[in-house]
Amino acid sequence: MNKLMHVLKEPLLHFAVIGLVLLGVSRLVSEPQEDPNLIRIDAATQAELAQIFETNRQRLPTKTEMDRLVRVHILNEALYREAKHLELDHGDQMLRERMVQRMRLMMNSGIVIQPPTDAELRAWYEERKADYAIPALISFVVIGLDTDSQSEAIEVAKSANAADAAGARLSRPDAPFARFENRPRALMVELLNEVFVASVEQLTLDEWTPLPSPQGWQVVKYLGSTDRVMQDFDTVRAAIHGDWVEAERNKEEDRVMRALLARYPVET
Repeated sequence: MNKLMHVLKEPLLHFAVIGLVLLGVSRLVSEPQEDPNLIRIDAATQAELAQIFETNRQRLPTKTEMDRLVRVHILNEALYREAKHLELDHGDQMLRERMVQRMRLMMNSGIVIQPPTDAELRAWYEERKADYAIPALISFVVIGLDTDSQSEAIEVAKSANAADAAGARLSRPDAPFARFENRPRALMVELLNEVFVASVEQLTLDEWTPLPSPQGWQVVKYLGSTDRVMQDFDTVRAAIHGDWVEAERNKEEDRVMRALLARYPVET
């Protein structure tokens, strides 16, 4: 005990302790303090976002989808921190998503959109007239053979036409029927390609016909198609009004959110 007291009285020990304290204070003063509003998107965060996406969609996100996930995460983080700053969770252990939603609703509740004038609606319609057209439609049925054999497709087409003539339907468990009725032609082109859709339109109506496709020979019955129909302003006025108001609200919401995000630097 006496030895310990003797050591504690040593001046060198005092200098050593003082030196350690000063060193610690120096580091605290010299090291830059991180911005409390900084939103850091590190590899772990991105991996977590990708894992959530994969769990929901059974695949990994594309780069575009990943960028969208990160943007949504940043916005939600900013909304969450703003909600915490305003103590919206005071006295209640709400989940993060509920706080973000409350913050979003509170910010958007102050948005007021003035009713559009007739001139504004007509200008909107003139710029987007094609969007309000009834699209070109096409109807057809496919027996999905996916075969490389044209002769097989010819035989199936004969059997299908014979079944139709007898008031029955060809039974082909290994080749499912796919019926596309009054589908937008542009969508069918996107799914099946322009060459195939154009070939369908050249077929004889209501007759099963062998037809090549990118997946092999199919048997197709063409049921008809309609051209695109343009609609006048008065016919679609209600839809135009709804679209205009939604677009204006989206612009105002975007302005509010950009003002919020400006307060939160992001490090990726």
